[in-house]
Amino acid sequence: MLLASIGKYRSSMLKVALLAVLFTAASLPGGGHAWAQGGRAAGSAVSIFRELPVVQPDWPVPDEPNMLLYLQRSTNPNTVIYAARFDSNGLLDRNRPVEVYWRRYNTDGVKKKLGFFEEKMAFGVSARRNGKENEFDLRIVAFPERTAKLVQDRPGSATLTLTTSDGRLIEPVYAYVEVAEDGILPKVARVKVFGKDVSTGQAVVETISVK
Repeated sequence: MLLASIGKYRSSMLKVALLAVLFTAASLPGGGHAWAQGGRAAGSAVSIFRELPVVQPDWPVPDEPNMLLYLQRSTNPNTVIYAARFDSNGLLDRNRPVEVYWRRYNTDGVKKKLGFFEEKMAFGVSARRNGKENEFDLRIVAFPERTAKLVQDRPGSATLTLTTSDGRLIEPVYAYVEVAEDGILPKVARVKVFGKDVSTGQAVVETISVK
């Protein structure tokens, strides 16, 4: 019982930490930022590639309906999916424009809802209309200071955008979290956000180091 409780605690704290880092990419140029679990950003670098790199080529790549972004961790191939939700008219659902869930690729790839603490403390999304028609500001509950933008393109289609530390507007494709497990609690060592520059179409990778 005690070991199971410790395992759940470790998992919950890791999720809080990695989500805090992932969605603070735009706040790094001025120096370190305080993260969950006491970590601090040690720097951020943006690299340009001809094609978007693949960190784990042997892992499944999700192909989900209306997917906006997926997140992988170095610990296993289980993947968090962020997908747009639309109403019967093909417009973003005003009450819940984004669905977040797991694909459990380390077993049978089953779709699974977030757990209570995963949704309330880590991976969950809060969305607020920003005054424009079918446009939302999104915040991850683990780090509400960071805002992404979700915009309706046409019925049944929407785009998510983020701003990198050097001011590039990108459409994120996926994020990869490198986890160090050599201490009492897992720690986020590095986060890479992979996307495409909205203006140039170039592949962009922002690497955020954490200490």
